[in-house]
Amino acid sequence: MQLASMFVRATGARKILDLGCGIGYSTAWLADAAGTGSTVIAIDSDPGHVEVARSVCARLGFQAEVTFVSERLPRWSPPLKAPSMRFTTTRGSPPRHLTWEG
Repeated sequence: MQLASMFVRATGARKILDLGCGIGYSTAWLADAAGTGSTVIAIDSDPGHVEVARSVCARLGFQAEVTFVSERLPRWSPPLKAPSMRFTTTRGSPPRHLTWEG
């Protein structure tokens, strides 16, 4: 996530979509890199992961920047319209909860 946060800082990104946020590790790095007043939307299909991620980001002071969504990807469309960069930390096939059903 250090590389991803470096790109966020280098590009001045202020709107970030974190797909498959898990327990919030990447979300916290991205919110920190984007800075105060940024918009980070973190989505995961596992409600338990979303609650842990929400707690982690709140403890770190990112509750104003991060919005959490517990939903499978095919049922949700992002409200952000902005240039994007894609980062992934998976190897091989994506995790089952990130597989597109559409």
